[in-house]
Amino acid sequence: MTPESAILIVGPAAVFDSGTVLRVATNSAGADLLTRTGAFKAASLGYTPGKIRLLSLSRGLGLRPLSEQPAVISTTTDASLNAAFAVFDGVTGNGDVEVLFPGLGLIESVPVVASNQAPFSLA
Repeated sequence: MTPESAILIVGPAAVFDSGTVLRVATNSAGADLLTRTGAFKAASLGYTPGKIRLLSLSRGLGLRPLSEQPAVISTTTDASLNAAFAVFDGVTGNGDVEVLFPGLGLIESVPVVASNQAPFSLA
């Protein structure tokens, strides 16, 4: 039996009243990518954002996670994924964003979806 390959899914992002929420999900083989890279920190109830950044080169934005993170609830039923969320200031307009992921570099073309289409919601 071959070992499972690590999978990292960055996105989507969705704009809510309190900011832009970014989902980062991994399978069990990739779960350590969240913390080993410094993008997130392990917490008692999941993960808190670390050095991950939300960028929009077309908008001239570079955002750090908010210091006060609202609770985000995953609404997907895919139990094989470990999800972490980071909330940033709101991004305006349409179009994809970029994510600066420590240790992995710039991840381009991260979709921004309407909040009612996101696989998560604010608690």
